[in-house]
Amino acid sequence: MNLKVGMLSTIENRINDKILDTNLTTPSAITINSLLNDMILSSCEYCIMEVSSHAIDQDRIYGLMIDIAILTNVTHDHLDYHKSFLNYLNVKKKLFDGLNKKTFAVINSDDNNSNYLVQNCNAKIFRYGLKSISDFKGKIIQNDILGLSLELDSKLIDFNIIGEFNAYNILAVYSVLKILNFESESMFKTLSKINPPDGRFEIIKGNKNVIGIVDYAHTPDALLNVLKTIKKIKKNRTVITVVGAGGERDKTKRPIMGKIASELSDFVIITSDNPRFENEMDIISDIEMGIINDRYKILINREDAIQYACEYCKNDEIILLAGKGHEKYQIINDIYHDFNDLKILKNKLIKI
Repeated sequence: MNLKVGMLSTIENRINDKILDTNLTTPSAITINSLLNDMILSSCEYCIMEVSSHAIDQDRIYGLMIDIAILTNVTHDHLDYHKSFLNYLNVKKKLFDGLNKKTFAVINSDDNNSNYLVQNCNAKIFRYGLKSISDFKGKIIQNDILGLSLELDSKLIDFNIIGEFNAYNILAVYSVLKILNFESESMFKTLSKINPPDGRFEIIKGNKNVIGIVDYAHTPDALLNVLKTIKKIKKNRTVITVVGAGGERDKTKRPIMGKIASELSDFVIITSDNPRFENEMDIISDIEMGIINDRYKILINREDAIQYACEYCKNDEIILLAGKGHEKYQIINDIYHDFNDLKILKNKLIKI
């Protein structure tokens, strides 16, 4: 579409084609404004910013003039910081409460919390969805290992990405482009070329027709969405899930994730994620509390867990590595060790 765009996100920051490293989803207020200034100097027309609940609560985005605020969904996350789901919800709501009448709020009408978040919002509200009445409606026509087909504006569009959750992401982008009055043909052509971000349902094909999937799913809802997507596309394949949880973070989600993994996988390997200063076995025991059957194994060392998953595989199976996604490190105590799920899984899969 030949636009000059800046981006602030969990994975990376961008100014046009220039990629900048980041270690926070939403950086400090000083860094944000410095990056915005650099975007202006680089003639960027738009800035797309991923805004975390921490950033809203800590006023890192205070004073920014937001033209369009988008809600994807609200799920169980960061309760170690916010203490309750209602607190977490109200922090998200604060973003929409701060919009003025000249701005737009774009919300997922299929999310149960969306109406609450915009009940005091002064912006013009648009809704998108797959299931409920919406201003921008999509319909999944195909969702399998080959990709996703969506009907938008009575037009069938094929995408290189997979999963219902990605259908919602596409719908959110489509809604914003429509609000900004972009031309439909150019918009559809660009959207159809979207590839998954690093570590987001990233697929690797190995020997024995084994499929590896690396995903950042580190919350119950994210893990549920990924495993539901795999269930829809797996056919008769066995699913092996390697899962852990971050240390010094919300402990209440751990048994929930264990339950989800054991319900929707044929075999689960519980392992370490980013333990930080927390005892790895304590984290694993919390996850284990949610496991509902005996089809699981505990391997503290994450590389050993990936190795075991590959060795356990027979023909035509699926391995899901959940939790770390794009991260190229593992945090043990306060040390960042080189660790890349995607790279390790690729190396293991070619040897099975």
